[in-house]
Amino acid sequence: MNEEVLKTLNEAVECLTDAKTMYENNRNKATVSRAYYAMYHTAKAALVYANIETYTHQGVSVQFSKYFIKTGIFDKSLIKSYNKMLDARQKSDYEIGFSASQDDAKHAVEEAANFYSIVENYIISQNK
Repeated sequence: MNEEVLKTLNEAVECLTDAKTMYENNRNKATVSRAYYAMYHTAKAALVYANIETYTHQGVSVQFSKYFIKTGIFDKSLIKSYNKMLDARQKSDYEIGFSASQDDAKHAVEEAANFYSIVENYIISQNK
């Protein structure tokens, strides 16, 4: 596994750790945002691994779907989860008055952890 993939996965782990910390401190909006960024960096790591360049959040979604979902490498539920979290993150970060419940935050952390686990396991399995 190349160094750029490892750095990007480490960034994802840091964001996931931050999301868990925010959740434990009832910072629900921040939890949603950091959980999304864990997913973003995880997807980005997979794309870096596949030598696919992206420049935007939407670009990550499109390219991840094209390369990993449409080819059957990952189930389509993974991109649905990513896109749902992208929408939630945008609301969390930019929508005045947006609030996330503790259940929303818990779900965000679980989705991000699951996404990370599936993608990381794939990358590791390809390097054996």
